[in-house]
Amino acid sequence: MADFLKARSEGDWALAVELMQEVAKVALLLCLLWYAGQVFARQLSVPVRPSSDVYWGFAEPRDSRSVREGKA
Repeated sequence: MADFLKARSEGDWALAVELMQEVAKVALLLCLLWYAGQVFARQLSVPVRPSSDVYWGFAEPRDSRSVREGKA
């Protein structure tokens, strides 16, 4: 570890910085492609549509006594 911290030539640092920049570019490109794939996949999925109001009429009331007594 101590050898790494020693002063290195300017060319070594330039190579290390260039390598880190290339790795960052690849990572950002992969993130962009993943996000584009998520957007594309979302457009292919079947949309969820709400059920018709007719089905809500079949729902049972929470308190059946209030219906019998006319307190709906």
